[in-house]
Amino acid sequence: MRVSRFFRSAIWLFFILLLPGILFAADQKKMEKGGPAPSSGIILRPDLVVDRIWLDSRCAVNFTIRNAGPGVIGESEHARGMVRVLIGKAQKDYPFKVVDSGNDLKKPGKSISFNTQVILEDPAQVKVTVDADGVIPETHEGNNSRQEQLTPGCKKEAPLGAPTRSTPETSQPQATQPKMGTAQRPTAGPAATMDPGGMPSRMQAPPRAGLPAAKEDIHVPIDVFEPRAGALLHQGGEITVRWVVNPGTPANVVRHSQFVVDLYEENSPHDWHSLYSGQYRVVTATVPAGIPDSDRYIIKVWGWAYEPGGIRYLFEGYSHRFRIGRANGIVLVHPPERSPTTMDLNMGRIYEIEWNCTGTFADPVDVKVLTADGVNRDNLALRLPCANRRLTWQVGRGWTGLHSADGLYRIRVESSLDRNIKAESAIFRINPAVFAISSPAGGVSWRRYSRQTISWTGGDGATRLRVALFKGGEHYSDIVRNLHPSFRSLDWLVSYGYTDYATLGGGLTGAPLATGTMGGVVLPAGSDYQIKISLEGSPSEYAMSGFFTIREP
Repeated sequence: MRVSRFFRSAIWLFFILLLPGILFAADQKKMEKGGPAPSSGIILRPDLVVDRIWLDSRCAVNFTIRNAGPGVIGESEHARGMVRVLIGKAQKDYPFKVVDSGNDLKKPGKSISFNTQVILEDPAQVKVTVDADGVIPETHEGNNSRQEQLTPGCKKEAPLGAPTRSTPETSQPQATQPKMGTAQRPTAGPAATMDPGGMPSRMQAPPRAGLPAAKEDIHVPIDVFEPRAGALLHQGGEITVRWVVNPGTPANVVRHSQFVVDLYEENSPHDWHSLYSGQYRVVTATVPAGIPDSDRYIIKVWGWAYEPGGIRYLFEGYSHRFRIGRANGIVLVHPPERSPTTMDLNMGRIYEIEWNCTGTFADPVDVKVLTADGVNRDNLALRLPCANRRLTWQVGRGWTGLHSADGLYRIRVESSLDRNIKAESAIFRINPAVFAISSPAGGVSWRRYSRQTISWTGGDGATRLRVALFKGGEHYSDIVRNLHPSFRSLDWLVSYGYTDYATLGGGLTGAPLATGTMGGVVLPAGSDYQIKISLEGSPSEYAMSGFFTIREP
């Protein structure tokens, strides 16, 4: 009885000691899920602070915020969290899901930095407030803001690759008064030429040349939310552009603002197009019929407004990238139709050729390999249903076999019924076969008369292979010749070798076994052996293993 009472007492003592830890873990779990306050009385809350505000090399405003508290941020609070940035009089709110997309701030001690992409051209007071709406309970509620006086030192110039032009109000195309029922169809303005260059800054101020002088400029971001990211539009079809001005902008300023909508392709020297100029904030225009297919088109909306006292508002915003393609036809996706550099494909590797059929196009298609100057080199497939949208290609192989290893080529997908409907890729290079031996690895030791696997990758998928044994850096004996190009491994009975695979009539399946003696000589033990894999007839295309050991049985 005494022993039983002792054990009961021990179990109760263990439970009492363990209970606080169980309650603490449960409380943390509740807090992570945004649940009620912990029942244990221990409340661990986050503490959000702004550590730093600064300008980067482009004079874009950046900030760093940190969870300095011991507690986590619940899922529901994080989803409603907001960071407010005030630059002069212009205000912009950034949801936590944008600023902290990786959910780092949920964890105690973690910090994140965020680039607003807002370019500062003139000195300004910048204030950043984290949890601006106060939805997250914190250890300290009075340390959520930081304010800095920032002075930019960057040149005042248009962003590289973005459209640049003079913008006098008198030279802008005027909005046509819409007819009844067509309020979203103003006339389009004239096209102009874009400066070639790189990617535009997403919040660079619009050019000022030609605008009346002002005593003070207020830069206001625009949110262009249509076209949506990845949308597919067609040449000659309609494009609808919708945007909103930052909510903190005075309503009377927005009503009297003049906006310009430009369409251009990122990182391209092609022309950009002015689609609209006027005071509407929803417009529908026509996509120019002759512009190239691309998935890197962007809408830029910019504008201006004046207030008494010489205050000028400058607006600017960019859409996400979207695609413009043929209304009825073929668009190549892989390889892409345009590429800033020459792509490299390796002989023998598997590559997925992919295309899209746009509009009502439903002809069967032919897939071909062309030389760089457009001469048909080989047919890969004929009369494929266009809806298949892809073809698996072993690079370098076609109906007529092996292509030249070194060379520049294109892929063409064209209608089998109308050769004028086609799409061609950018130029790519086919590199020679690239071998890599995975077994034997350098340094391994194989026992004589044991069965081992020699394995490799690469080859061109068309030329037969030779596997040879080297000793001391010199050819010792062939193991297999004329091996079928589809094989990527070989079972070898160490010390036995040479087989001419072609004499077997292709009767072996799986990994072939090399048999027969190496000239009747037993391989001596040594640590200076290597395996070489090469193409028959092309000894310069090969791979050599590291040194390995053959030891006595």
